[in-house]
Amino acid sequence: MADGSIPLESLLHLPTLDETYGALLIGTFIGILLYGVFVHQVYRYTQMYKDDSLAVKFTVFSLMAVDTLHTIASSHSCYTYLVSHYFTPLALLEGIWSIQSQPILAGLGVLVSQSFFARRVYIISPKYRILVAISLLLTFATFGFAKIPEAGTVIAFKLHAFTQYEHFYWIDSAACGCAVAADMLTTSVLIFTLRRNRTGFRRTDTIINSLVQYSINTGLLTGIINCMALVFAIARPETFIWIGLELVGVRLYTNSVMAV
Repeated sequence: MADGSIPLESLLHLPTLDETYGALLIGTFIGILLYGVFVHQVYRYTQMYKDDSLAVKFTVFSLMAVDTLHTIASSHSCYTYLVSHYFTPLALLEGIWSIQSQPILAGLGVLVSQSFFARRVYIISPKYRILVAISLLLTFATFGFAKIPEAGTVIAFKLHAFTQYEHFYWIDSAACGCAVAADMLTTSVLIFTLRRNRTGFRRTDTIINSLVQYSINTGLLTGIINCMALVFAIARPETFIWIGLELVGVRLYTNSVMAV
């Protein structure tokens, strides 16, 4: 590497940048835009809801910390691979701390967000606690799977071949699948519960209808992104397309929490 020569055999293992780091870069750009929206939401929250419970405040600032670290990690990985290592293609095959930490940070963001919504469902209607528990189990499974491919990614990069990562692909698909299932379950129970709590009073029912409509819109958008990530994780696991989609999906989770 020092003399600038690159073995032909190593070049044959280099990934296609359009579907790997290109997808990661686009996901990072969109994620940064959504992070800016999130920061604005947090600022408004600190000004308008100073009397909220400690649990809610802890959730908000935990998401702020995780989302900030995740944004830094994704930005650092893009800069390192595409700028600092420009004209050193073999560096694309080496894992760095920022790309290694992204699965765990994404898993934490989803875990905190889904736990917040699950708690809301439980407060509104405790009789659905079994469904809430299932949703939380799926969310914890998502976080658990997110930790495993982090190690697998490091192994794959250090072996200088993406083909070495093939036996870890199912873990990526499982993580995306658990996230989709948890999101659909929580959103469905929340919408069903809100609709059942209509009072017959126009003002109250108008608020509930607005909450139902908002839950459908936010849940649908997040669900579409998660489903797309799942499809690409299954169909094209050797690319970073599903990772780019997850970068957007995690930001949508945090935006949804703050919008509530």
